[in-house]
Amino acid sequence: MQIEKKYEQWKSITESDFVTLFIKTWFTYIATLRELNPDVSVFTEDGMPRGDKPFLNAYKSGIMPIVQKRMNSDETLDELYRLYPVAMKKVLEVFPQYFFQTFYILNREFKYADKDIQKDENGKLKERYQVSLHICDQWIIKVYIGLSGYYRTTSYNEEIKFDIDTRDIFKHTTEYIKANKSIDELSILKELYDKLLEKIGDKLSNKDYTNKYNITICRKIQSQLNRFFTSIRLNFEKNYRFPNEINGIYEINTYAVFKQLPYNLFSKSYIDGLTNKEQYFYHRLLQTNGIEWFASFVYSLRNALFHEIISPLDEDWQLIFKSAYLILKKISDICIDTIYRIFSLSEIDENPIIEYVMNNPIDCVNRLADHVEILEVSQISITHFEFDNSLITVSGIIKLKAKLQKGESDDIREETGEILSEEPVVISFEAKLYDDTLEIMSSDNGQKEITFSIAGT
Repeated sequence: MQIEKKYEQWKSITESDFVTLFIKTWFTYIATLRELNPDVSVFTEDGMPRGDKPFLNAYKSGIMPIVQKRMNSDETLDELYRLYPVAMKKVLEVFPQYFFQTFYILNREFKYADKDIQKDENGKLKERYQVSLHICDQWIIKVYIGLSGYYRTTSYNEEIKFDIDTRDIFKHTTEYIKANKSIDELSILKELYDKLLEKIGDKLSNKDYTNKYNITICRKIQSQLNRFFTSIRLNFEKNYRFPNEINGIYEINTYAVFKQLPYNLFSKSYIDGLTNKEQYFYHRLLQTNGIEWFASFVYSLRNALFHEIISPLDEDWQLIFKSAYLILKKISDICIDTIYRIFSLSEIDENPIIEYVMNNPIDCVNRLADHVEILEVSQISITHFEFDNSLITVSGIIKLKAKLQKGESDDIREETGEILSEEPVVISFEAKLYDDTLEIMSSDNGQKEITFSIAGT
């Protein structure tokens, strides 16, 4: 019996290749996310392992903005351009059911509305045109058309409501791409909107009002339906009509029902040279949208590797895993560096929190006596930390020795005031720090974002 070729390939790569490097880096990545998110439970209440997903969710809501800001290497970010078209090809070839959820998304913020009210000379409603489209639930587009008015002595009032399930559109477009045996980002966007317009047109073409109104009113209604259809068609075309203009990729909620991830015409913008023409703009998109998309894609890639049998020496898979490894390694390095920075706050030397305490004793322990002098700090412990965009909020405990004096200012200045004690004091603190410098954040009025409380008071 002949062993299938891909199993032989797995046997031959157990020592070293980019698939192996990716696996090792993935485990490093997850380990760092566990360190950075100690509040995320590894197990369910029943004691079952929760897997990697909770830590990936914590990554997106936690340290990801810091990663995006510090991912400033063009060489690493350009790996996204190398990976993307090949990943599209392989997902369509091997996992076509996941193609659209990997590279496209419904714009949850999409809302289209238009309203036109006309009144006659007596202030009476002559004609009402009111339409809206919006996303409802996960896949459904809800359409509303309200038309009313009168002609001579006959009034009319019609409301048209229907839903469109976009899963049918995605399924059709997947078959369209496979039938054409090529992936063209512009054609995909156009096909998505053409199919959506076709479904809307089918719903409207079934409307017949000849048994309710005279021919003039029927023509009025049909004219308004044509107005609606033409309006949304022209708006939808803005997504792909100007592929060589940078304004063509802006995501405007009034017409972008579908969004390509990480942004519209991702590979095409690179091939057409737009990324060189508008370097700053596209570099920022790569740092933000690109890294956010990669966070989801790399998890899908991990699942494909762990739960499916792929051909690891396939040239396309090797390219995908090479680029994914290089990007993931950079992200892991940033996470590890951030861990070191946070843990360094448990050291007394060169600690911005300790420096603030020593330089501003009145903010820390002034309630204990008329005059407080901090003699030394013996310990600082970090008990909790969390991320907020490019800020790190840390809280902890400081143990210090302070000289407490009672008396008037002259007595204290001449050291003739009564010394109450020189004893250890424990204070709790919470501070907001900039992630890159670990300096304490300053508010708009110049105040440092750090607060203290004294244990037992």
